[in-house]
Amino acid sequence: MPYVDFQQLQDHIPYREFYEQYFQSLRPNPSGWAQTFCCFHPDNERSSAGHAPKKSAAINLNSGWFQCYSPVCGFSGGIIAFYQKKEGKAGLKDAALELAQRYAPTLIKASDKIDEEKKEPLPSAEIIEKSREALKRSEPILTWFRNQRNLELPILEKFNIGIVEDRIWIPIYDSNNQLVNVRKYHPMPSNPSFKIINFRGHGTARLYPLSVFAKELDTIIVCEGEWDAILCHQMGFNAVTGTSGAGTWRDHWNRYFKDLKVIIAYDNDKEGIHGGKQRAATLLPYAKEVSIALPPRLPYLFKKKHERITKDLSDLAIHLKWDKKKFEEFFAAAKPYHVSESVKTLHAMQESDDEDKPMDVSFPGARESKNYAKPIRFAATVEGKKYVPYVVPQQVVASCEKTKEGGQRNKTCGGCPLIEKTKTLTFDHRSQEILSLIDVSEMMQKRAIASQIGFPDRCVKIVNLTLKMQNVEEITLTDTIEWKADITYELIHQTAYSLVKGIEANRPYRFFAVMYPHPLSQEVTFIIYKAEPAEQSIDKFKMTPEMKQDLTVFQADGLKGLEKKLDDIYDEYEKYWKRYELRDYFFALDLFFHSVISFHLRGEMVKKGWMDALVIGDTRTAKSTTAEFMIQHYRAGEIISAEGATFAGLVGGTQQVGGKNWSVTWGALVRNDRRAVILDEISGMKDRKITIGQLSGVRSSGVADITKIQGGRALARTRLLMLSNPVSSDNNPQTKWLSEYSQPVRSIPELIGENADIARLDFALGVRKNKDVQEKIYEMRQAQLPRKFTADRCHKLVTWAWSRKPHQVQFEDMAVTRIVECVKVHVKKYWSGIPLVLEAEHHKILAKTAVACAARFFSCDETGEQIVVKPEHVELVAKKLDAFYSSTSLAYDSFSELERKLAQLGDIENVDVIKNAISKDHIRDQLMRNPSFQKSDIYDIFRVTAPADKQHLMNKLINLNAFKRAGSYLRPTESFLDHLRNYNHDGKKDTEEKVETDVEEMKPSWFEGDA
Repeated sequence: MPYVDFQQLQDHIPYREFYEQYFQSLRPNPSGWAQTFCCFHPDNERSSAGHAPKKSAAINLNSGWFQCYSPVCGFSGGIIAFYQKKEGKAGLKDAALELAQRYAPTLIKASDKIDEEKKEPLPSAEIIEKSREALKRSEPILTWFRNQRNLELPILEKFNIGIVEDRIWIPIYDSNNQLVNVRKYHPMPSNPSFKIINFRGHGTARLYPLSVFAKELDTIIVCEGEWDAILCHQMGFNAVTGTSGAGTWRDHWNRYFKDLKVIIAYDNDKEGIHGGKQRAATLLPYAKEVSIALPPRLPYLFKKKHERITKDLSDLAIHLKWDKKKFEEFFAAAKPYHVSESVKTLHAMQESDDEDKPMDVSFPGARESKNYAKPIRFAATVEGKKYVPYVVPQQVVASCEKTKEGGQRNKTCGGCPLIEKTKTLTFDHRSQEILSLIDVSEMMQKRAIASQIGFPDRCVKIVNLTLKMQNVEEITLTDTIEWKADITYELIHQTAYSLVKGIEANRPYRFFAVMYPHPLSQEVTFIIYKAEPAEQSIDKFKMTPEMKQDLTVFQADGLKGLEKKLDDIYDEYEKYWKRYELRDYFFALDLFFHSVISFHLRGEMVKKGWMDALVIGDTRTAKSTTAEFMIQHYRAGEIISAEGATFAGLVGGTQQVGGKNWSVTWGALVRNDRRAVILDEISGMKDRKITIGQLSGVRSSGVADITKIQGGRALARTRLLMLSNPVSSDNNPQTKWLSEYSQPVRSIPELIGENADIARLDFALGVRKNKDVQEKIYEMRQAQLPRKFTADRCHKLVTWAWSRKPHQVQFEDMAVTRIVECVKVHVKKYWSGIPLVLEAEHHKILAKTAVACAARFFSCDETGEQIVVKPEHVELVAKKLDAFYSSTSLAYDSFSELERKLAQLGDIENVDVIKNAISKDHIRDQLMRNPSFQKSDIYDIFRVTAPADKQHLMNKLINLNAFKRAGSYLRPTESFLDHLRNYNHDGKKDTEEKVETDVEEMKPSWFEGDA
């Protein structure tokens, strides 16, 4: 029977797109929860006051979880469970298969049976018993259990814990008491990733110990890890854990907890806290009640004083010597869990109605003085945030013993507002005074409160202040832009203070705020009291029949049809942009702009589908202005001057504000996640090669990591095009002309540096000065001819490409075949010494450029949702890349031919002294065994003694490319080593003729050169 992996399938379903089939106007809060009416029961209950019915359900658009809070229904579950219930499917498997057919057909497998040959046989009962006996005899391991886990031998025997070699065995049994896995634990592994391993093929996540549910249960503890669960059983508590950590939970486990009191006791660390809340929300609809018991933070005894770390249940027993009574008190004090805080926040955001409706303004306009103290609403992006929030008063109740009746008053009490009464102050977004409570000492806060209430400053220590506190986050805002062609435009960077929890960095929002001057500097700042996540054009894009019909203007069939369509498009570009002889550059820009984020290629997930390219060319060839025109025309992307650009400016960095807390601010590549950045004139970049090297990880993974004092992680799946002139050297960075190089492709290593950084490029293009074409200045006027490929159409086409999901890219079978054929030709023709063409990666480059080409020509299915990659798209990009590399602007082909000749081994068989030596097996072994030789070693190996013979031998070995000099040593070349490995007495390789024949057979139709 066909089946699909549930977890993999959920990763391929676009949650928001899926749920919007059933619900309208889903507006998620910063935590991803969107409130809605439940579709499984009528939401028609009105309040006693007659208000409209409240929405009883919430959907987390980050995880796909659906939750109904109505006692009438109470349904909760993941996206597959929702689909099963909503569409009335017989089971989860049927629902998953239907969803996979729609969203990820490549995940469907023929059988749900695991290949038995790949399974590791489980140990027999006799082997388990031997492991138990070995544990009894191992005093060091028993000591470790007592000292590190507070576990004694009887409880270990009860759970069949054993030891084999250097690993502790934890047998896992199913509900029928049949062995289904053995978890093999190492207390001190050399690699933390292998701390615990499973028997191969049996590592499915399970509840442990499942036997606990055979008892009459009222209360059960869900903890994190097998040792904590066993410790609980040793103390007399019923406990269970999942065998795959705090982040893994299977839906079918929920039924075991029906009508039980559940106490979640996960570890007190980031994963445990988050996982505990998730688990509580999962089990709440099934259990009688759910509580969370979080282990307290303990002093860390082995580091600096006052330093603290988080601990688990075992540590409480070991370090604090807790006994059963202490654990009973701990579990009894667990806090009941009700509705998740994120959903509460959602309710509060949607139900609260401000007294004054905010006025919509632009982000720059929000800072104008006319908006002082008025509620306003504007769109902006969170550029960075301080990760340690402030704690300030939200409500203050002030009273004084002296002013009460009978109190000992003095002459200053006469006009005090606290005479015989209390005074209450509330600090919210309507109170400008809240700014005076932020980033100040406790005494300064009290004095500010005294000033607001009106009692004397000297009475601060006498007056009783009862405080209700709130968190305030300091964030940095910047413009929300979809595209920016003006290289001189400077973004706004604005500090604001948010009363809203869960604001995320590098995300656009619609902010509800009040503008005030800061009391310390009088600079403009904002108090934000509400925030709504804002959608970008990529997320809002919807294909319509009218749009599909409109975009057919870009379509063409066959290789010649595609080339004719390009001529039509670029004829129009030339007429309107006044840029000539740049058609290869136009096409390079089109590949860059129309690339997708990711796609599947014959079952393989190509995670990096976005383009990373280099255009290197002579000065005054209109590289920058053409890129600006393309951004303006497509209304997509951002162009940035690289002169003076740093890694922090491009990716992100940390900064210390006021000598106190650190904050992370993200750069241009992160800000443009899923969009495009053109980096102009990278030759002027400070510490160019170092900075490009630092960008390597971001370019390859699409993830930006800040691992300094204050860490952070953000997505940066950004199309990156680097523009530059050639440079002489780092020490003399003067501009060169491509014509100064015999093979201009050599300018790329001079500019980029390391081969690893060059290999990140999907392609490179050279733009050479054409003396026969006079550069024409662009005139800001419309041509009189009607335009066919308008800016509006081009913008829609680019947005369509950018919004495609992996399952919305399809390759025809023949297209994949052509990729394989063209890869062979390119790899044969171009040398990887400058790694623009690498045998192991070139199929991905041709695939992603072919996808971009298909998107450029709006090659789609009948619905207009799928990009369809055809053989002609592969043919066109392969032909164009060959043209890029074979042109005089790069001359990558002649460079490759020359380097191969230089690397080719000469006719050493005609040199008797070499031929005779390498015919002996022990000499060949000696030459292949050592990486380098001194001259005296060479003379001994080849048995030459006369000075003239020595010099003659050395000249021959160097000139025939058998050896190359490496300082004072000589090293055998790769060609010579290959010859030695494949040596026969004719000095030829048997496979050479066959390889040439194969290459001839698979030349694509466009290929005219000599492979």
